[in-house]
Amino acid sequence: MAKTTTKTKPENLFWKVLSLISILSALFILVICFVWLLFPYKTVIITDFQTDKSTYVSGTVISYSFEATKYTGAQSVVTRTLVDAVTYNIDSFITAISVGGPGPESNRVSIPTNVHQGVYTLHLTYKSQVNPIRVVTYEVISNEFTITDELK
Repeated sequence: MAKTTTKTKPENLFWKVLSLISILSALFILVICFVWLLFPYKTVIITDFQTDKSTYVSGTVISYSFEATKYTGAQSVVTRTLVDAVTYNIDSFITAISVGGPGPESNRVSIPTNVHQGVYTLHLTYKSQVNPIRVVTYEVISNEFTITDELK
């Protein structure tokens, strides 16, 4: 009996190569997604965050200062909130901190007139889009201060 050999038809070879390329592409995309999700990004570090006074009147302005070190060029959206038993969202803005540091920064925020008197902390939340599928959040909390209804 003669031994027969089977040759791979060209169309079968095409589909095998296409399947291999598809599987390798899917694995490559999966690896990139895992790296984007699990890589420990360091975007910004804030130290010495404090307000200039310990007592404020509602409707006035809080001045605060901090030392900032920014590690990436990614823009950060900063959200400021006043927190006691209730959270008052004040505003959001895109940060103007440049890469590098540490450097002193100072800023001001108006206290809403509807804020009741009490002991508060100012929270800054930095959200940076570091890649297409991940946002890194960094939060810093100020010293405690008091808000009163009127100046004494």
